[in-house]
Amino acid sequence: MKKIPITVILPVKNDAKTLPQALEKLGRFEKVVVVDSDSRDGTDEVAARYGADYVIFRWNGQPPKKRSWYLDNHDIETDWVLFLDADEIVSESFCDEVEKSIASHDHVGFWMTFQNWFMGKWLRYGDPFSKLALFKHSCGRYERVADDGWTNIDVEVHEHPVLKGTLGKIHSPVAHDERRGMDSYIGKHNEYSTWEANRYTALGPKGSSDWNLMTPRQQFKYKHVDKFWFAPTYFMISFFAKRGFLDGRAGLVFASLKREYYSHIRLKILEIRKDKQAPSVEASSSEKMIRATEKDIPITLIIPVKNEAKNLANCMDRVGRFQDVVVVDSGSTDATLDIAREYGATCIHFEWNGHFPKKRNWYLDNHELKTEWVLFLDADELINDAFCDEVKKAVTTGNHVGYWLNFHNWFQGKFLRHGDPFSKLALFRPDAGRYERIDDEQWSGLDMEIHEHPVLDGSIGKIGSPIDHNDRRGLDSYIGKHNEYSTWEARRHLAMEMDDAESWNALTRRQKFKYRHIEKWWFKWVYFVLCYIIKLGVLDGRSGFVFASLKRHYYGHIRLKVREFKEGVPGTRNIHES
Repeated sequence: MKKIPITVILPVKNDAKTLPQALEKLGRFEKVVVVDSDSRDGTDEVAARYGADYVIFRWNGQPPKKRSWYLDNHDIETDWVLFLDADEIVSESFCDEVEKSIASHDHVGFWMTFQNWFMGKWLRYGDPFSKLALFKHSCGRYERVADDGWTNIDVEVHEHPVLKGTLGKIHSPVAHDERRGMDSYIGKHNEYSTWEANRYTALGPKGSSDWNLMTPRQQFKYKHVDKFWFAPTYFMISFFAKRGFLDGRAGLVFASLKREYYSHIRLKILEIRKDKQAPSVEASSSEKMIRATEKDIPITLIIPVKNEAKNLANCMDRVGRFQDVVVVDSGSTDATLDIAREYGATCIHFEWNGHFPKKRNWYLDNHELKTEWVLFLDADELINDAFCDEVKKAVTTGNHVGYWLNFHNWFQGKFLRHGDPFSKLALFRPDAGRYERIDDEQWSGLDMEIHEHPVLDGSIGKIGSPIDHNDRRGLDSYIGKHNEYSTWEARRHLAMEMDDAESWNALTRRQKFKYRHIEKWWFKWVYFVLCYIIKLGVLDGRSGFVFASLKRHYYGHIRLKVREFKEGVPGTRNIHES
């Protein structure tokens, strides 16, 4: 069979899971090239197995990225190029239409339509996306977005080629089949929403070249994406106007996650604006920073960290009264350890082997303590004098073996006085117990105890003075972290369903309620009403609403992941199947 005179280029990174389904459909094209950013999962072996050319790309943080780089640095024997992602699958009808279209000589490029495989079914309605990915490489290049100062994404995300000539459209859809599941989907869109927020704030004035290179749809988006109505309007268009409701539950979830995506862009735009306006504002409700040299509290303070340079100094400023301060680090690549040493903390390296124990239990089991009490703090948790005084009194005169600690959230530059403040058992005598053991080796990539709590033999009290929880790393980190946590919680929920009564007995009442009902559709909404209405989060203004909404998203993601794990991540289906 005569080959279609097109070079197909697939930019990849760790795509061994999805790449085979894409490559096996590309036999009709003259040449197939895999451009890889140092994958570590066997992507190179997959490319070799299907006879594709394999090229390594190492991004230096500067333009060009993968697509433009390949076009500029390699001899391409065909006039036409087609860019596909590893999760995009062509059909015979698509190939037939492409072959006929490029032979007509009417256009220099073609828009392509993509149909999503989502939650086990093809989405026939809603808002299918399109992109300009088939074109004559002599007629243009991907637009250059000056994002080298604010992105770590090494491929053109929403950029499109800027071409000299007329454009056509390929009507046969390409199947978009992401096999890596909700965790990957949410994580990827967190990256993309950060990129879009930064691009929005970097745009020149309307009418400039930045705007003129955009499609009308892109122009509309960037004119309005910072408006409060944009995300819900997108949902209404996708789910109702474009009949996404006919796709059932999958259509509802898809439209809802896209609404979240656009709301995250808006929130990140507001965050960027605020950071530019007031970069030096102190983000803490604590009135006094504790720099005391007198170590009058007989407690070993342990801070588990990884890449916490943005938070650690603010935490360390306040811990001078503790007898011993230990930072347990799991391979930070930023200035975390330099900051810890500057404050005189003992630095311990922890390398997790994927098995029990993790950081906290490991330190308790393998290092000699100088005190009878330990306090675990995260780097984004800030204490004050009142807390220190109460803790000192509790451990020297009290009769408990551990204490629950209260936390107040500092969120979006505002101290949340209402809503649903959290608590955790993080001050205790190590001779009374250890953090509960959860056998999560098969499904956790997290090297520290997340929602685990110590299981102690003895009575437990409560410290009334709150700790400020203030993560300075922003919404990108917040959403990414909660994506990891929701995956962990979904897996734990499944494990709890099959576990014995002993595991349930170790849970708090709140945990028991959560794991009994988190699969219910109403759970996330009950939490939102509880946090925002009943516990008066409404009095915290916009920050209170956003906080409650993001927590609602979090519990919704747990539910989706539980369903996904129970049903199995769906594989490829024929795009023409009913």
